[in-house]
Amino acid sequence: MPNYWVSLSRETDPDRVEEDSETICEAIWVERGRAEIDGLPLRHGEGCFVKGTPDVINADGSAGIMRFAIRNAPLTETAAVLGQEQIEVPAGPALIRLDQVTFPPGAVAYRHIHPGPGFRYLSTGKLEVISDTETHQMTAGKCWFEPANSPVRAVASTEHAMTRFIRLMVLPVAYEGIATINILDPKDAQKPRLQVTHRIFDQFVNLDQSG
Repeated sequence: MPNYWVSLSRETDPDRVEEDSETICEAIWVERGRAEIDGLPLRHGEGCFVKGTPDVINADGSAGIMRFAIRNAPLTETAAVLGQEQIEVPAGPALIRLDQVTFPPGAVAYRHIHPGPGFRYLSTGKLEVISDTETHQMTAGKCWFEPANSPVRAVASTEHAMTRFIRLMVLPVAYEGIATINILDPKDAQKPRLQVTHRIFDQFVNLDQSG
């Protein structure tokens, strides 16, 4: 299967973004302030899909945006690049999903998998992320990558009124409009699910730019 790159960057007070021929598409999420993305006005907490590289215009002088990009090549490492990973997915149609997951204090996402790879960005609170090999304490402003079908368990802090992360995943097209979480232990699957997922968009994209 072809290899692509998924990256996460933070732009503070953006004006315009330089065009990049290696970018297939991006998901934009506004972390603070207001921004105009290809003519679409967005404010804090909103997001959109952009084919190729966006034309980002700062609307109010204080915008900060998160850029989740699917690329044919890695980005040059800069302070704005929070993380990037190589992914292996079939060429052709794929589903790009941007969503956010909100946890009340102490809520648990029981050991589970998702069918596609992607980055998560913790915007609020604190989250313990436990894979089969390691444990990470994520605080606001940190990001992490989860490969497809990689078991993970997440526990929200009891110290914060809310813990929230923004997530981009590259999924099979059959998952349009369908939840992707697959809880691995049937006993855990019967327990209450306290976290709430809000889907910002599902967007089909052709990853084979030659076609």
